[in-house]
Amino acid sequence: MSNRPWFNRRDRVFYLLDECWCEGRRSQQQLKSHVRRTTGIACSPKLIVAWKRDRHIPLARHREPT
Repeated sequence: MSNRPWFNRRDRVFYLLDECWCEGRRSQQQLKSHVRRTTGIACSPKLIVAWKRDRHIPLARHREPT
């Protein structure tokens, strides 16, 4: 764990989600398990949605109709 001073739990989780995203692990399950492994605390789907909005990441992938 880095020695970065955390202002609150949300900042810490956002940092972990950034880390996971940059490594190319982008599914909801991968993001949640990365936070749980590192902090020991479950990450709520609402927090992931807040993080995606904060980082301007589209919430849903638009699929082409088949």
